[in-house]
Amino acid sequence: MQSGHQRSPPSPSQISSKKLKQLTTTAMSTNAISLALTQMVKEIFSSSSFVQQMCNSLLTSDLFTNSIARVVEEAVNNYRYEVEDFKSELKKVNDNILLLQCQTNDLAQYNKRKDLILYGIPFKQNENTYDVVLELAVSVELQLNKNDFYAIHRLPLSKRGKDKSRQAVIISFLRFTDRNNFYDVRKKLRQIERYKDVFINEHLTPLNNHIFQYAKQNLNKQQVFTRN
Repeated sequence: MQSGHQRSPPSPSQISSKKLKQLTTTAMSTNAISLALTQMVKEIFSSSSFVQQMCNSLLTSDLFTNSIARVVEEAVNNYRYEVEDFKSELKKVNDNILLLQCQTNDLAQYNKRKDLILYGIPFKQNENTYDVVLELAVSVELQLNKNDFYAIHRLPLSKRGKDKSRQAVIISFLRFTDRNNFYDVRKKLRQIERYKDVFINEHLTPLNNHIFQYAKQNLNKQQVFTRN
């Protein structure tokens, strides 16, 4: 028979409490470590030296530069395709505008087909432009009267023109044949002293007149004329 005092074995509740304390202590230690690691990572990532190293690594990385180059190239190609589409559409619009301008010019010129313009007829006060034109017609042996014209009048001076004696006279005929007969005798005026400085031109649109003046400046003036 053994003598002396012996410890009684721990109860299950005591064992559980002890393990709980151990687990709690371990969890607290793990949490503290985790917080410490997190803080350390934040400090590292926020440090200027780390950021500089990362930037240098990225800039010297073939994978990074190739990826950036590929993204930029794709973006540029997309814009290039859009620009080409815009150019194509713009060309179509410009072609349509040019076509409309040509059609409008042709229509305007057609409406002027019965008109002629006299240059070099001196202006006189209280003149009758019908009589002025009929006198010229008689001089070149054309038989016309006032009923053969729709209208005859002086054109306004241009913005740069100041000499009223140089105002041109526009003649609007009723019949195209009379207009052509009058235009065909223009060379005879060179043989008449009174009208040697008078010229007969067709009534041209601004565009056609610009082309006509350009041709006169760059070609033989004696061989340049229009025929509407």
